[in-house]
Order: sequence, then structure tokens, then C-alpha cells
Amino acid sequence: MAEYKVSQSVRVLEEQNPYWKGERDTWAAIRDLFECNTEAAVSEFSDYVVSFNLRSSEIDTKLQHLREHARNLLEMKAREAADPGRVLMRMKDRYITSL
Repeated sequence: MAEYKVSQSVRVLEEQNPYWKGERDTWAAIRDLFECNTEAAVSEFSDYVVSFNLRSSEIDTKLQHLREHARNLLEMKAREAADPGRVLMRMKDRYITSL
């Protein structure tokens, strides 16, 4: 459930700014949204884990894995968006729409 929420957060980032316009505050907005959604997923996960009576060290490990998974997803999507073929397509689209 928490991993789904993290994946959903990455999709929200893409939908909010599909062309990554390169504005100065783009990365700050991405970071803020990422942190907010990651912490929401961690909080939700923590609520569910309490009922399993796990040791706190195990819970901390799982939470760290969830945070790392979220970061890896975001990095993967950023690399995918920075693909030279996609960048060229976006440049062409922006040029055409600016005319």
C-alpha cells in the first residue's frame, strides 16, 4: 500500500509538470512534493505496522527501505525524463507552440 502511494506520488509529479519547463523553482517544488508524499506514505505504513508487533529496529529498517524505494523511483523517472530523445521532442514541441 505504501509503495503504491509512493508510485502514485511520482505520477502526480509527472502530471503536474509534464514538460518540465525548467523554471527556477521546479526542483524545489519537486523536492517539497516528494518529501510531503513520502512522509505521508511512511506515516500510513507506520500505522499499519503497529498491529504486527514487530521490533522497533525491524520497523525502522522497513521505513528506511520505503524511503529509499521512493527516492529510487524519483531518480528513475528523472533519468527517464532526461533521455535525449525525449528532451529533443519536448524542445520541438515548445518551439512549435511558441510560434
